[in-house]
Amino acid sequence: MDGGASDANAKALSKAMGDNPGITVMDHKDIRDAFGGPINMLLNIVYGLLGMALVIAVLGVVNTLAMSVFERQQRSACSARSVSTGAG
Repeated sequence: MDGGASDANAKALSKAMGDNPGITVMDHKDIRDAFGGPINMLLNIVYGLLGMALVIAVLGVVNTLAMSVFERQQRSACSARSVSTGAG
């Protein structure tokens, strides 16, 4: 087992471990590939939730501004009506 990671060392380790299905010989690239898929899927889910949160936040701000403008228009209409009826 001299020389670090190589095909010969991987074969020697696999032969030494036997036919045990619970043991897998992997190098750095194999480990990265094995765990990269689920981590990328988790990141995509987080990005999706973040995007939905931003859309909901923008809708909340727009709704609040629209309600404020609507209430202000009603108040100004009531004020104009009360002023015009008081003068006549």
